[in-house]
Amino acid sequence: MDLRLKQILTKINIDNSHYIYFETGKFTDLTFNKERRVYSITLSLDEPLPASVYGATLEAFQTYLRKEDPNVLVALYIKLNKPSYDCKIVKDYITFYVDCKVKNFEDYQFLKNQSMNIRNNEITITYESAVLEKCLSDLKVKLERFISAAGFDYLRIKIVYIEPEEENFFDYEKDKEEYEKLLTKFKELKAIEEENKK
Repeated sequence: MDLRLKQILTKINIDNSHYIYFETGKFTDLTFNKERRVYSITLSLDEPLPASVYGATLEAFQTYLRKEDPNVLVALYIKLNKPSYDCKIVKDYITFYVDCKVKNFEDYQFLKNQSMNIRNNEITITYESAVLEKCLSDLKVKLERFISAAGFDYLRIKIVYIEPEEENFFDYEKDKEEYEKLLTKFKELKAIEEENKK
């Protein structure tokens, strides 16, 4: 960790347990856009931060930089020295974003159960509800922006609609069992009827 980054992490009062994730890090840049009133902080790291640590670091920067002006915006950008294709970490970022940033997040809980794969720099997300198509298209843009800021600027998200399987109304084993029960009952009634005729 370079000296400047260590001094800044101390100044923003980041949790001591998080320092380990910045050991190979460098403080790269700090800019302020007066027109948009946005602070942009850039750090370079060898490995991506865990989603919770990224969130806590961003929050620490926001708390510190908003002391004088509570209306400024703060953006934290991570530049990875080498690409990471760790599906678990990427999924953690998507889950973190859905839980913390998305309204009506209950509708998107299915994202947590996705077995995500990264292929050709694409993360594929599948869904079965056509109602979610427009919402997911909007969410895709925001998710890409979020994971890009976290260091995954080389990844893109692909949304794929899967036709839900038609419900199978016929269960052969269950129907066979019901048929055999009815057949047995019928034979019993038939035997009683024959007995009564004697």
